[in-house]
Amino acid sequence: MTEINEVVQVGAVFGRAGKKIQPAWFVWSGQRRQVAQSTYTWTGRDGDARVHHFSIVDEKGSVYELTYHAGTLVWRVAAVQE
Repeated sequence: MTEINEVVQVGAVFGRAGKKIQPAWFVWSGQRRQVAQSTYTWTGRDGDARVHHFSIVDEKGSVYELTYHAGTLVWRVAAVQE
């Protein structure tokens, strides 16, 4: 995996009371990428805020780690394996 740590736009579905978050697509390097599969999710912390991590596979088979910082409401591509 190559570390990226870039802010991105993400289309996501938030479940009841924010308990389940599912990214559906994201824009990175000027291209919209469709999330084909979410393979693993976990939650960490940054101070008092939760940071949600998503290991996803796009429609071309590339693997990404997306993060959502619940305190700042910012999505990032943390890493990629193309």
